[in-house]
Amino acid sequence: LFLIACFISLAMGTSVGTIAALTPIAAGISDTGGLAGLTSLETLDLSDNRGIDNTNFGALAGMSNLEELNLSGTGITDIGGLTEGDEDITDSNGVADTLTTLDISNTGVTQLESIWGADSATSPAFSALKTLTAQNLALESISGLARIAEQDSFTASDYTWDLSGSTLTG
Repeated sequence: LFLIACFISLAMGTSVGTIAALTPIAAGISDTGGLAGLTSLETLDLSDNRGIDNTNFGALAGMSNLEELNLSGTGITDIGGLTEGDEDITDSNGVADTLTTLDISNTGVTQLESIWGADSATSPAFSALKTLTAQNLALESISGLARIAEQDSFTASDYTWDLSGSTLTG
């Protein structure tokens, strides 16, 4: 699908960097490094690509325009790798700075601390995140969400957190 998207983009007279949405669902992708040149992506749906795990987030962390990311059904167990920022930008949290919507349903994620970041942080690592879908997870901790809810500026109507089917065991 990635090659088809590139072909269509080039055939239309545009560069690969102008693709705004890509949905290679269940395409057998295991390494996201090939997506590095797609800097204009705003929506990426990698759902059901089981080969994607914490060790090969690849280009995802540096996608500075990405607003919607679907990792449901992938092999990830931790979303902290998405906060690895661009070393050229001070205080960058990578894609975590721009994501407004994240789906990590049906994965091996057990901790949501990365939503907030380090214990010493004074604001969320995923600062733009408003919609989190985390269905059917065996969660040990949701402390990252609790830290967000504790903020004076928190307004529940601004957030959608869907943890349906998930259990909290911690």
